[in-house]
Amino acid sequence: MARERSRRAIDSTLESGKENGTTNDIERRTYLKVLGSTAVAGGALLSSGTAAADSHDQDLIEIDYDDYYDPSSQYNGLGDVYDVWNQRSRTSPDITSSTSRTGETSCAHYLDGDQMSANTVYPFDNHYGTEVDELYQRFYVHPNGMWLSENNTMRFFWAGLRSEGDQDSGNFVTPPPFTGEDGWSVRLGFTRRENHDHPDTYTFFVYSYDARLTDSTTPYLEFGNRVQMPMNEWVKIETYQKLNTYTSSGSMNNDGVFRAWVNDELAYERENFAWRSADGNGIQYAGPHGYDLYQDNDPYTIYFDNHVMLVNGTREDWLNYDGGESGDGGDEEETDDTGDQNELAILTESGADRVRYRFVADGPVAATDLGTSPSGGSVSANGNDTITEREDGTYEVEGLTGNGWGDAFAVEGDIVTFEAENADSDADPAFWLEWNGEEVAVDELIADEEEGTEGDSSGENELAILTEPGADRVRYRFVADGLVTAADFGTSPSGNPVSANSNDAITEREDGTYEVEGLTGNGWGDGFVVEGDIVTFEAENADSDADPAFWLEWNDEEITVDDLTGGGEDTDPEPAEFAILTEPGADRVRYRFIANGPVTAADLGTSPSGNSVSANDNDTITYHETGYYEVEGLTGNGWGDGFVVEGDIVTFEAENADSDADPAFWLEWNGEEVAVDDL
Repeated sequence: MARERSRRAIDSTLESGKENGTTNDIERRTYLKVLGSTAVAGGALLSSGTAAADSHDQDLIEIDYDDYYDPSSQYNGLGDVYDVWNQRSRTSPDITSSTSRTGETSCAHYLDGDQMSANTVYPFDNHYGTEVDELYQRFYVHPNGMWLSENNTMRFFWAGLRSEGDQDSGNFVTPPPFTGEDGWSVRLGFTRRENHDHPDTYTFFVYSYDARLTDSTTPYLEFGNRVQMPMNEWVKIETYQKLNTYTSSGSMNNDGVFRAWVNDELAYERENFAWRSADGNGIQYAGPHGYDLYQDNDPYTIYFDNHVMLVNGTREDWLNYDGGESGDGGDEEETDDTGDQNELAILTESGADRVRYRFVADGPVAATDLGTSPSGGSVSANGNDTITEREDGTYEVEGLTGNGWGDAFAVEGDIVTFEAENADSDADPAFWLEWNGEEVAVDELIADEEEGTEGDSSGENELAILTEPGADRVRYRFVADGLVTAADFGTSPSGNPVSANSNDAITEREDGTYEVEGLTGNGWGDGFVVEGDIVTFEAENADSDADPAFWLEWNDEEITVDDLTGGGEDTDPEPAEFAILTEPGADRVRYRFIANGPVTAADLGTSPSGNSVSANDNDTITYHETGYYEVEGLTGNGWGDGFVVEGDIVTFEAENADSDADPAFWLEWNGEEVAVDDL
């Protein structure tokens, strides 16, 4: 099967400079409230449009992009959430329905034709009658497949900004010397600099313009604790900023504070900042941004979701507020007490190491509060825990608990898989489970689901990817022609779990096939239930240039890649000529295909419009260790690309590279026009 897809492009005619300020008060359409646990008596929301931001009241702003999504408006409604300005990308930032962490939408920044996308920032000056000088933020960012060349940086969020100087050029401050009245900024990013031996992560950094700069406009780039930011997943980022004090004569005190956390790990901390020397220099903006220094990822989209801001609050205030993760789809949900709803608690003893767990349920899961554990700790899901609805309708939960505390969930259905590991040491994880108030073993928790699926259909198969202890990690990808779900197959011969986890992603593609990408190694394994057959399978060594070391089992029987994919038949296919062709004036087409035999660039003469049909520098051919060849290319405007293929085309997909229209092209196989489905 093959897939044709077209990427929706957003109106890119925005003029340079500041545009479309949030003239309507965002308070009307978000949660903005005084925190009862920390606010002084009498504090209240001022719904008339400005709220007091004094040293006592704490205002919580939770941005739900779903509330603003409007495909008929500019930026799909993003201009009602943030000020949008200084756009350089050809494609405007927007609220997109193509992906989300929770809910139906997220904020998208497109790196398209320039280093920078745009600034999309919440304007505090528009909503507060006094200066904001203390701010906690939490948001999630998804760097989906980003790659950085040596020394490149990706800056993705304004943690705090006071904008002065030439905004259109990107200089948000007046040239030195720094006076404390000419603007300041703190940005977040990740980079490939210094020692970089983390193939799936990049080093988080903080990029600050402050009083340390006496003769330069180049901000300080600091790595802090050198925490690694993972790619290809939603990453939780938190920041806390408290601006410095200053004297009546305008002298800056070096007592400003900035901290940042990545997935709950303290990544950066400094307590001697100086940003301002007088009134009128508080926190003016904060929000998503995109700046790829070397344009390694052009075109590229980076996503943001679940943006929370707590004015005059700290991280501790946020974690103490209603369980900490209001706005993540957790505490705001009320669940009905129906017969199908079950209560699951993951509990630990006082003093026990933390436990990192993951489970999948076949029905909706919501965070809940089940009171206290035997040791007196709270039993409720919080900011360490995430709930994700997957494309197959199941729900995946990942969490962290320990030291006498517990996590709790309301589950409308059954638990399909459950796995756990010790988050602090190599010891076995120490925890117990309760299901509807009764202690239950892991095997008993998932037994009903396993029994229910046994013998369901002849088309359901078990696939395991296994490795030997000490082996390098293996990065693999396969495509199946039916539903794929994560599964737990117990332990490998070396005693380690064989189950898919957070390193592994399952994506339903537009042609109905399922694509799985994962990582395993060192005696561990990954397991999946496949309702159908494996179409392609490829793997590479994730740690070195050596061949990947692994083996496969299909329904408990060891199997080769060729036998798994049906590629082991004794055939010697004749080389075929394959052409991707376009009409004159047609938009460019970006395509990708995979063949199960060698592919070479070829010159197939001229197209009907008289242009060359031959692969060129826009096109790449990549050989994978499993014997498959992957080709990515670009053509258009009456030109075409040509290849010689010694085998069959396994998958083919294409998109319009210039607009949101469907891609316009046709294919020829050995000189005969052929449809994608017939390849």
